[in-house]
Amino acid sequence: MDFRSREVRRLPVMEGERLVGIVTRADLVRALRATTDDPGAAGAQSDEAIRLRLQSELEKQSWWQSKWCSVLVSNGVVRYTGIFDSDIDRQAARVAAENVPGVRGVRDDRLQFTDWQPMV
Repeated sequence: MDFRSREVRRLPVMEGERLVGIVTRADLVRALRATTDDPGAAGAQSDEAIRLRLQSELEKQSWWQSKWCSVLVSNGVVRYTGIFDSDIDRQAARVAAENVPGVRGVRDDRLQFTDWQPMV
């Protein structure tokens, strides 16, 4: 299922016929990241190793637009530049970065697409 094309941002969590919670796309990214079995995840990572690992994870996500965004890493701090589509996508990118070993912080300098005005 492609959440973006169906405009799904949240899913209900049911226990029988009773609503017990809501799961967001960011929650799903966090859960998928936590289940990754990667023996190289522990220990200090170079900035380039962090960037490559994060970029690889982001490219797997339907909401990530690599043609509109860049990922930079300096001293363990991830910096996003470019344009993002929705606040949910922005939050998911932050969670993805925070789940990469060695990341010390996340700075998102992207503009929201609706606020971006191309130069004519």
